[in-house]
Amino acid sequence: MKQVPASQNNQPVIGLFREHRDIETFVFKAAHYKQAYHELIDRINELGGYVAILMGQSTYKGNGVFTKHWVQVHDGSGYRFEKRGRIKVDMLYVKDFFDVPEGDRLLQVNTLAFRQLCSDKHAAYQVLEDFHPKSRLVYTVAESKEAFDDIPGTHIVVKTLYGNSGTGVYVGPKNEFSVTKYGKDFPWQVQQYVETERGIPGIATGRHDFRVVLKNGEPVIATVRTPPDGEYKSNIGYGGETCLIDRSNIPEALVQLSRQIDARLSSLGSERFYSADFGLTENGWVLFEVNALPGTLDRARGEEAIYYQETLAAFLVDIAKRERRKQ
Repeated sequence: MKQVPASQNNQPVIGLFREHRDIETFVFKAAHYKQAYHELIDRINELGGYVAILMGQSTYKGNGVFTKHWVQVHDGSGYRFEKRGRIKVDMLYVKDFFDVPEGDRLLQVNTLAFRQLCSDKHAAYQVLEDFHPKSRLVYTVAESKEAFDDIPGTHIVVKTLYGNSGTGVYVGPKNEFSVTKYGKDFPWQVQQYVETERGIPGIATGRHDFRVVLKNGEPVIATVRTPPDGEYKSNIGYGGETCLIDRSNIPEALVQLSRQIDARLSSLGSERFYSADFGLTENGWVLFEVNALPGTLDRARGEEAIYYQETLAAFLVDIAKRERRKQ
């Protein structure tokens, strides 16, 4: 899957917005995503799309027009990114902060409103409260103590409103929480701890976090993450282990729950590609959080990763083709 896009011609153009800053050299920030994105862009090219990599909010002039873009090329010795000029994209897939003027006609996968909701844990809770553990927003130490008393259980979860990968999160006994050690600025989200140690039949034997990637509410792939023995956080940075789960092995109850959640979010944009984190408790599935910026996977990780990559590529190309036909 190596090719050099000669020109845009009449191809549907997929804008991949990777960097809010207006800079001149494109590089992948995360090395472990590099191969996956090379493969994804190659696959989009094979499907007849043209991938315009975009950087800089200031380069956007409205209604899909950017003053410059980059394309991935492979010259036989490896991949590089070649800078090119002005372009009009048919749709935009945003992987960093990006804003559009009111009334702008550019279609985005994951609109600004959708991304803002997903990035603010308590805003997401307010929309999806029925699916979440009980939570409270607190602004002072006194309010946090009231929340600890009000929320049932001996354990608690405390989160900053923004952040990912387990940063700014305390999970553990209420009586071991220290405001000084936690050291995060208010406001916080104080959330009921739910125990998942019973596992998921046939998938996980103990505590877990079950992440499902959704395309407009339909599961594409899942990842089960498990923490080290005796720990609570399953993030890789905290020693957690991960395993890819084929979509056919996602429990049907969770498939149905995912569709219900997506129905709540559908008013925030017509095209959505995101992930949702769940846990299975003695009372059923519980939603932990939603994430509007799921990463991609390189094909070497197996059939599940290949399917994920193929689905994402086809999803973006199909949207771009549809939008081009409207012109």
